[in-house]
Amino acid sequence: MNLIDLFFPKQCIICSRVGFDICNQCLTKIPKALPTCLLCNKLSNNGYIHKNCLDINKDIYWIHGWNLSKKYKSIFDSKKKSNLFSIYILLLEELFSRFSKLDTKFRIEPISNCSLDRYLSSMLLNDNHSETLSFVGERIQDKEELITRINRASFKKIFLITIF
Repeated sequence: MNLIDLFFPKQCIICSRVGFDICNQCLTKIPKALPTCLLCNKLSNNGYIHKNCLDINKDIYWIHGWNLSKKYKSIFDSKKKSNLFSIYILLLEELFSRFSKLDTKFRIEPISNCSLDRYLSSMLLNDNHSETLSFVGERIQDKEELITRINRASFKKIFLITIF
């Protein structure tokens, strides 16, 4: 425990329990996302983007962690506006622990240019020599821009990793 935690202890953003950014009890209350296609929002095996939804010869996976209600979205947005990103790191680590298929060696780029997405992508180990590209961020804001970036990428295997 460092000095800052002693004077300003972490509190769960939902229930205010001391010692956690978000406690396990509250984390289980947020519904986990099912693997869906990014484009048509229909269920998809392992989060693949359906080949008939995006006509390119690449394997593209969308892995996202949780579906937020309006209540939870406003709580998380208030933390983001205050540049309190530790909760997002915790959720990203939880997301990676749930998906064993994720090879942790990939080239990483932020999903968007917002400060949170840049921060999240900087917290992961980047392997510039990998043949797998991963876009990492809080959520997908602009699908069209992302699809343009996917089309321009020379990688055959691409992961879209979002917390929400």
